[in-house]
Amino acid sequence: MGMKDKILLINPPVYDFASFDFWLKPLGLMYISSLLKKGGKEVAYFDVMDRFHPSAYPSKSDKWGRGKFFSQIVEKPESFKNIPRKYKRYGIPKIYIERIIAETNWNYILLTTTMTYWYPGAVEVLNIIRKYRKSATIIIGGIYASLLPEHAKKLGFNEVITNKNLNKLSEILDIFIPKSFQDFPLPDYEPYRNQPYVPILTSLGCPFRCTYCATHYLHPEIQQKPVEIVVEEIRDIAKMGFKNIVFYDDALLFPQDRVKEMFEGIIRSNLNVNFHTPNGLGVRFIDLEMAKLLKRAGFVNLYLSLENINEKFQRETGGKLTTDEFLSAVKNLYRAGFEPKNLNAYILCGIPGVSKEDITETMKFAHSLGIRIMLSEYSPIPHTPMFNQLNLDGIDPLWHNNTIFPYHYGNVEEIQRLKDFAKTLNKEL
Repeated sequence: MGMKDKILLINPPVYDFASFDFWLKPLGLMYISSLLKKGGKEVAYFDVMDRFHPSAYPSKSDKWGRGKFFSQIVEKPESFKNIPRKYKRYGIPKIYIERIIAETNWNYILLTTTMTYWYPGAVEVLNIIRKYRKSATIIIGGIYASLLPEHAKKLGFNEVITNKNLNKLSEILDIFIPKSFQDFPLPDYEPYRNQPYVPILTSLGCPFRCTYCATHYLHPEIQQKPVEIVVEEIRDIAKMGFKNIVFYDDALLFPQDRVKEMFEGIIRSNLNVNFHTPNGLGVRFIDLEMAKLLKRAGFVNLYLSLENINEKFQRETGGKLTTDEFLSAVKNLYRAGFEPKNLNAYILCGIPGVSKEDITETMKFAHSLGIRIMLSEYSPIPHTPMFNQLNLDGIDPLWHNNTIFPYHYGNVEEIQRLKDFAKTLNKEL
């Protein structure tokens, strides 16, 4: 690859029944952009899902930067024809993607896709590239590619990059990619300057093995950036003017000693920023000291993993928490000064075989603690024990979608009743 090669990075549109900007950014693509720039490459970056991009339709945000994506109703895939839901394309209109691809002679175009069932967005971009830039090498990466590389290859991408073959990307693009995550530079925040939030990652992997989660498959080893580097990175992000920093770690609070030291460093830095945790926090690690540090460091809305209070379910899905540990964590957070409005509990629904009574009791339990309920509909993920148990290998990844998976199992009405109950309880808070 020559120094004059032009590289375009694209985060494609999303095709789905529902999508919301819950602090969503393509962090992997941002890291690749950073590594390419460090290697002196000529890089352009286009995030079709960027609500704040000059080409995007104006979008309202809440005080933390979250909001609705622009969407257009599109024709449903053949297999969804009988599903009574509107299928939509989310993101900047197609004409702008065509424009950016057509206007420059790109040598390499890199795409990312997160959810396995979002691959139609990557196909849309692939078809545009094939129309305007037949000679470009088209590379796909992201969680979808790591979970379903064979599926991605069949779609017609020139190269499929997974977590396990990053060195291939290094060879193709002639850049240095560190072997360990702790040596990665800051992601490229330049495309998101003057936006309300940006993500950060301080670790990869998780100590737990939840049967419905693919983190262990994607990152078998836990890798953590040194505390002093993380604190320095957060200081740098604050200097750039960002007011909301969103942690993407799967196990942010593990191990406790490292995290407490990290939070103490953030507190000493005296930064005027808010921190957010969209991934469920492990309640096992929230002792009173941790709760106080979370409060003093500037964490605003906490999302706590509860999933289900049934002991058998907790044990059989990985033993991530007990109900007593959840109760203890909430008491510690209240003692540290968090208010009920700051706390949210993720509760799983839609797993075949899990009784609606257990889910209802779990919602009542969270509600009794004054916590807002966040019903999290089960999405089957390849390479997880639960996916294998449900024998889902042969189905089109489109059916991994949590909105329509219940149609596969016939428990749609039950889930709707649970959602209605959650709304009722949340209104009472």
